[in-house]
Amino acid sequence: MPARNTTAICALIAITELLSAPATPAAAQSTPMAPAPPAVRASQPQLLTWLKSANYSALDEYLTTLQSQYESGAATEEQLYTGFRQLYEDTPANERYFDAWVQAYPRSYAAHLSRGVYHYRMASFIRGEDYLSNTSDSQINSMITYLDQAHPELLDSMKLTAKPYLSTLYLLDVSRMHGSRRENRHWYEEGVRIDPTNTRVRFRYMDTLRPRWGGSYSDMQAFLEETRKQDPDPKLLARLEILIHSDKAEDEMQADQDSATQGNSQAVFDEWKKVVDLSEIAGEQPSNEALAAYMRAAADLHMNADVDRGRALLAKRNIDDGWSLERIAWALIQQHRDAEALPALQKAAELNQPWSQFVLGKTIYEGCPELNIKKDERAGLVWIERSAHLCHPDAVEFLTSHDLPGGCDSLAGSSSPALRKLATWWSGRGVAIIGFPAIAILLLILLRLRRRPTELR
Repeated sequence: MPARNTTAICALIAITELLSAPATPAAAQSTPMAPAPPAVRASQPQLLTWLKSANYSALDEYLTTLQSQYESGAATEEQLYTGFRQLYEDTPANERYFDAWVQAYPRSYAAHLSRGVYHYRMASFIRGEDYLSNTSDSQINSMITYLDQAHPELLDSMKLTAKPYLSTLYLLDVSRMHGSRRENRHWYEEGVRIDPTNTRVRFRYMDTLRPRWGGSYSDMQAFLEETRKQDPDPKLLARLEILIHSDKAEDEMQADQDSATQGNSQAVFDEWKKVVDLSEIAGEQPSNEALAAYMRAAADLHMNADVDRGRALLAKRNIDDGWSLERIAWALIQQHRDAEALPALQKAAELNQPWSQFVLGKTIYEGCPELNIKKDERAGLVWIERSAHLCHPDAVEFLTSHDLPGGCDSLAGSSSPALRKLATWWSGRGVAIIGFPAIAILLLILLRLRRRPTELR
């Protein structure tokens, strides 16, 4: 089946190669595994309620008992983690409750650990998930302040119980955000010493070795082989290997986007297929982003069975991120499944995905009887103008060729005066002066200059 080159679903005019869409999800390219919700028993107490009502005796007894059960082997690593995780609530208002709990029980491991975790979580919350270049100095300073509180608290907690496993996990988190690779390795080794069969410290340490956080694929592969020699659960090995292939897939996607020839399509597909296959071994579901990228890569290579496989895995999910929806729509349109693609395309457009906005707008502008879409130039232009405002090249060219107002403004909020000036120029005379293709290439280069966040929440 030949690839469909689409700027309007019915018209099949000319292809857009998603020039303005990032090759990987914008929010820091998080780990492509959908986290499973904690399995909390119906009878489990509401720990936050005890915390805020100053019922520290009940709170401390519950978590101290849980820690004792873990140390005796009656509770698993996951049950321990899930129990303490009930206190997650990232708000400055809770600090006084943790302080009061520690004051009431100064020798309590649970109290000191929980206060340290609270400070770490607040550091991560304040830091946010935006690019470092878009993060204010006040946010960075507040993050460091919270981490400076979390680190000694967690260190103190290490002395208060026989197996302070969770302390090592969160000390690894702290060093990952604001520490060194040597510190990361130290807390990994401490976690393994305390709990040789653990999964969370191993997985968290593998995350610190990813290229995006300063590591390398050789580091990740070496750690995978090191872990393999320890004879762990095959599911853990699969989860660790998923991190390698998901990052490689994202790198191949970026290389594919940066290339005018799309020479990496097979490599993109191969890596995402490994992620999906390994997810079955791990007993976990791939994330929406991973499956959407897998579908898109399969569609590019006309691998219809793989498109169907990805679609089936996504069938019962409520997908609410535009990046994934846009790629699902692309894959289905390539297969001539336009009616099935339309809801994803519409939702992606509503979620501010510029390619989807342009294709939807062009389809409405020209009309599509096969999809019961009447021609409505005014309504179509609304979407095309929104797409152009986000600098989608085809949308900007459409408005320019029709002598219509509107244009690219996505860099106007940049902290760089030079980029703000370029954004203004782009929306005015830029296309007419040096030509649309050159502008598109220049825009891609500028967008690639954005820096990724320094840690993963």
